[in-house]
Amino acid sequence: MSIPYPLFVYIGTSLWALLMATITTVANGLIGNSDLIIRTNIPKIGLSLTGLANVLYNYIVGVVLLLVVFAFFRLSPHPGILLYPIVSLPIIALGVGVGLVLAVVGTVARDVTPIAVSILGLLMYVTPVVFNADLSNPVLRRIIIANPLTYLVDTPRSLATLGVIPSPIGYFLATLLSLVMLWIGIHAFYLVQDKVAERL
Repeated sequence: MSIPYPLFVYIGTSLWALLMATITTVANGLIGNSDLIIRTNIPKIGLSLTGLANVLYNYIVGVVLLLVVFAFFRLSPHPGILLYPIVSLPIIALGVGVGLVLAVVGTVARDVTPIAVSILGLLMYVTPVVFNADLSNPVLRRIIIANPLTYLVDTPRSLATLGVIPSPIGYFLATLLSLVMLWIGIHAFYLVQDKVAERL
């Protein structure tokens, strides 16, 4: 079964939007709640993560719309779509990790977060979000294969449409990288959280 291109793009862009929304929401969480940080003793990491509820709500709406897109093309999603939310979790973990690092850096240098988000946005062009990774250009193909985001985007899409994991090892390594990034983000956040109130 070949995936209709609009469906391919919809799933890819939805997953990419999930990553970017997670990063920006967590990164801006401290600055957005600066009054609460200064006046109360609420755990700062909780304030940084408060916006994730809205991100997850939008993600659920996106999954419902995905089923509508399947119906529009008169296709039945593969039963593997039941794993779609689970195999998407590493994207959220990666976004939270990067967001926490940007959150603490952003309290010192406000311009860092938007610059970093813009640079991360460029990674979409070396990730199979809107195009297939089977490219004739060998250099670009190597870059895409080495890009962990390739596996974090392609695995949920392939499970939902074809019921396969194209590269289990690649997905496992990308998931491991996401968990490491999450750990780094949490560790970095707790190292400097006491300085946050002074910088806001």
